[in-house]
Amino acid sequence: MEEGKKGFFSLFPFSNRASRPHSTPSFHGPQGVRGACLKRIVLAFKPTTNSHALPPLASSQPRKRAVIPELDHAAIVLKTRTGCVCYVRPRVEAFMSQCTPDSPSKVVPAVVIHRQPQELSSKTIQGYFDHFQDSDDVFQEQFTKNAFLVLPKSIKSQRGQREEATLDRKSAELFDKEDFSADLTNYLDSKSLVPCDLEEELDIPEGPYFVVGKSLHQAWRLYPDNLGAFSTAVIPDDINTTPGCSYTQVFRELEGLGFAGVAVPSRLYFKKSDKKPLNGIRISVKDNMHLNGVVTGLGNKAYAELYGRQSESAELIQSLINKGGVIVGKTKLSAFAGSEIPPSQCIDYKSPWNPRGDDYQGPSGSSSGAAAAVAGYTWLDVSIGTDTTGSVRHPATSHGTWGHRVTWNDTQWGGIVPSCSLLDTVGIISRTTEEVRDVLGALGAPQSKQNGPTIILYPIDWFPLADENQQRMTEVFVKALENHLGVAHTKISLAEEWSKSGPEQLRDKSLSEVFDMAASLVGYDFYHNFDDFRFQYFQKFQKPPSIHSFTETRKRDESRTLEERSRAFQMILRFRVWTFERLFSVSANGTCQTIMIVPQGRPGANYRDIEPKSEPNGKPIPRPGPIWFTSITGAPQLLVPRTDLALLKVAEDTLRKAGWPTDILTGRFMFEVGDNERFSIPSENYLKL
Repeated sequence: MEEGKKGFFSLFPFSNRASRPHSTPSFHGPQGVRGACLKRIVLAFKPTTNSHALPPLASSQPRKRAVIPELDHAAIVLKTRTGCVCYVRPRVEAFMSQCTPDSPSKVVPAVVIHRQPQELSSKTIQGYFDHFQDSDDVFQEQFTKNAFLVLPKSIKSQRGQREEATLDRKSAELFDKEDFSADLTNYLDSKSLVPCDLEEELDIPEGPYFVVGKSLHQAWRLYPDNLGAFSTAVIPDDINTTPGCSYTQVFRELEGLGFAGVAVPSRLYFKKSDKKPLNGIRISVKDNMHLNGVVTGLGNKAYAELYGRQSESAELIQSLINKGGVIVGKTKLSAFAGSEIPPSQCIDYKSPWNPRGDDYQGPSGSSSGAAAAVAGYTWLDVSIGTDTTGSVRHPATSHGTWGHRVTWNDTQWGGIVPSCSLLDTVGIISRTTEEVRDVLGALGAPQSKQNGPTIILYPIDWFPLADENQQRMTEVFVKALENHLGVAHTKISLAEEWSKSGPEQLRDKSLSEVFDMAASLVGYDFYHNFDDFRFQYFQKFQKPPSIHSFTETRKRDESRTLEERSRAFQMILRFRVWTFERLFSVSANGTCQTIMIVPQGRPGANYRDIEPKSEPNGKPIPRPGPIWFTSITGAPQLLVPRTDLALLKVAEDTLRKAGWPTDILTGRFMFEVGDNERFSIPSENYLKL
C-alpha cells in the first residue's frame, strides 16, 4: 500500500451489563468402547478410495505416502473432565521404528519430544508435559500416560535393535535398563509410557499424536459449534501427500464425514518464521469466499445447489494458507452478503447466536458468523470477512471485537463473490491487535515510518451522539487520543465544507443525496451480479431459485439503467477525490497526517427477536451517514488515514497509554467488568505505571 491512504477511527459502545443470565449449551462427546488407554469411537471407517474422493492432484504435486488402508477418518474420545474429543488426521506423518500397539486397529496416544537420551529425566519429561498443557488446547493429560513417548531417531544408534514393544512393558522391553536412570525408569513405568523412535530421520514437530499400527498421525481437537456460527467445518484433504511439501491445498467438509464440530490442530506443531508469519493461526473464512473442494453457499441453498464444490481457493485465502494460516471452516452470512438482518430475515440457514450479554443479542450482518465465532470461541484466532457497506463493521460492533475494514483495492479479490466492486473490500475480525497486525502484514500491508498524525477531525455532522453514555465514551477516547498524539481535535462540518468546496456539478446536492446515489450503485451491482446465477439455475432446474422476500425487494434495482449506474460511479470517484484533497491533505512527501473520528454502532440492547424498523415498501431504514461515508472513500475504518499497519499502531498505542485493554475476552463480556465510564478494569500494564 502506498503512502497517503486514508482511514478512520470507529467508536462503538458495548455495555458489560446484561439483563438475562448467561448460559452456554454444554457438549457431551460420544461414548465408545473402553480401550487400553482411552475411550474410542470410530465415526468413519472406510477405504481411502471412495466415491466422494476428489480427483487426483496434478503431476506437479508431491509424492504419495503409504497409509493404513482401513483408516480414513476417526474420532477419539479422551477421558477428560471436559469431555475433550480428538480427531485423528488420516495423513501419515511418519512410521514407528519398532513399537506398535498390540492390535493393528488400536489407536494409541503418543507424544513427540525433542530430547536426546542422555538429557532425559523424570523432571525434564514432566516439564515438557506441563509446558504442552499450558500452551496448547489439544494436548491433554491423557497423552501423558498409557502412551508412546517418541524420541529422536538418533537414540536408536545408541542401543541397537530391540524386539517390538507394546503398551505392556512386561511383555517386551524397547530399551535396556542401562539406557535410563532408575528414577526415569520408575517414572516411565508409573505412567505406562513406552519410549520409541521413528523409522526415518524426520523433523516431526513436538506435541500430541496418535499411533495406528506403525503409522504416526496428528491429533486435532473437535470443538462444538454451540453458537451455530459455521456453515461448514473443513479439514485438509491431504491423506496422500507428504508432510512439509508445497501444494495447492484441497479441503473436505467435516460434517460430510460424519463429524459434528470444528477440528483444530495442536498449536505445538507450528513455529512462525519469515516465510510463514501466520504459521498455526486458526482462521475462519466467510462463506462467500471459495475454498478448493468445498461448496460456497453464500447463505442461499439454491446457490450452493447450482455451483457445488469449488475447484480453486480464493486468491486471498490461498495467500493466507501459503503464509501458514490454518483454515478451519466457513462462517455463516446474510444471503448473498446482502442486507438481510438476522435472525428474522434469514430463511435458508439459522443465524448465529451472539455470545455477548444475555445470549439473545442480534448478530448483525452480513459477516454474522465471523464475528460470533471470534467473540465466542477461544480456539479460533481470526475471521476473514468482506465489507461493502458495513458487513464487517456492524457485526464487529454487535459482538465487541476488533473489526478492520482493509483499504479498498489493497487485497486480492479473485475467488470472492462480489457485491459492488467499487466498495467491496476484505475485513479482519479478531480479539487482539497482534493478530490483526499479523494478517495485515501477511497480506502485504507495508510498515510505515511516518510520524504520528497531527490533525484530528471531529465531524459535528455526527457528534454529539444522541445517547449520553456513548457520547461520553467517545469524548473519553478522543481525550486519550489527544494525550497520545499531543494535538487537540478540530471540529468540522462536512456538510458546510461540501457546500463550499465540493465539485460544482455536485455542490447543490446534500451529502444525504450523494449517499443515496451511492446506494443506487450498490443496488444495481447487487442485483445484476447475480443475473447469471438466476439464469443458470432456471436452465438447470426449470424453476427460479428460492430467494427470501427481503432479497427480492432488490428487484426494484432491476429497473435502474446502466446510465444511472455510470453517473453514480463517477460521482463516487469525484467524492473520493474531494475527500482526499480537502479533508485529508497529503504532504509533499506523499504522507497524510490527518485522522477522522467516526461513530460506529448503536447503544443499548438489540434483541434478536425484535423486528427491524422498515419503510412502507419493506426496505429497512437506511444506516446513518458515517457507514456510507467511509465505504465511499474506500479507506480502512477503525484506524487513522495512513497505511493499515501504521493505523493499527496508533489505535493500539492510544488504548494502552490510556490504560485500556486491547485484548478482548470471549463469552458474555468483552473485558473484565470495572466501575468506570468504560465499565472495564484497567490493563495490568497501566496499573504498573
